[in-house]
Amino acid sequence: MADDPDYDLKAFDPEPASRHAARPVQSPPHGSPAAPQTDTDTIKNFQIPLWLLVGGVAIDVIAAIVHENSFISALIAVGLGLVGGTAIMLVGVLITAKVRGIDLGSFGSAVFKLAAISVAAPALATLAGLALGWIPLLGGLIVASATFILIFALLGVLFDLEQSDTWYFVCVMFLITLGVHFLMLALGYK
Repeated sequence: MADDPDYDLKAFDPEPASRHAARPVQSPPHGSPAAPQTDTDTIKNFQIPLWLLVGGVAIDVIAAIVHENSFISALIAVGLGLVGGTAIMLVGVLITAKVRGIDLGSFGSAVFKLAAISVAAPALATLAGLALGWIPLLGGLIVASATFILIFALLGVLFDLEQSDTWYFVCVMFLITLGVHFLMLALGYK
């Protein structure tokens, strides 16, 4: 073997050439901890809306009990606010999606996210009102601004909207809300 000219070269090659070839990278199975896109989607589509909904309903029910002095009437007030707010936002988001060509995902997921936003914003206004309500004019302005910023941010984040699409949606929702308000006044409701 010592006389073989290839012997010396083979002795210093620790791995054959076939081991140096690039190996395909295998993706982790769907749902595994190494799949960050799935975790992000779950957080954005389920966990954030769920916590907003639960926290918002809890705050709104407590505030309604204080104002209504009755648990049943508090639940009815919060339920009507949830259904009405979600319906107004749903009309606005459907108009925006149709006009702007936005994919909102599944209908159920969109309604769930909108319900969370429609409850979380008044809950923030309730909490901020407790802290800032005693400041004349400026306190109300700060509360309204914080509520608007929360709605704007949550719409953009939960629906992956660009800023121009979010502005369009907020304007459509404002016009719908204004129309519903004047309709309720015309029908004699305050």
